[in-house]
Amino acid sequence: MRADAHTLPFRDASFDTVYANRMLNDAGRIDDVLAEISRVLRPRGRLLVFTGARAGEGDRLDRTSGEVRLRRHFEAVRAEIHPTDERAAVFVAERPRAAG
Repeated sequence: MRADAHTLPFRDASFDTVYANRMLNDAGRIDDVLAEISRVLRPRGRLLVFTGARAGEGDRLDRTSGEVRLRRHFEAVRAEIHPTDERAAVFVAERPRAAG
């Protein structure tokens, strides 16, 4: 299915896991997308994020900003940082925070 990441066509708490593979920075308004992903995840759900973004100005989720940004929307966040690629990171965010 193709859909706008800012308005996912799924009911609240529909999924156990969401995988965001190098798409958050392209989607823009990342915090809005993360809120929407949180909405469609079940209370003990998990978001897996892969990013290859360079740190920079603007609305970016990268290996430097990722944990901080994800913690706004999830109770627990951990990162796997690639040891030789200064851009690559995988984040696992669990237990979406309630909206509002």
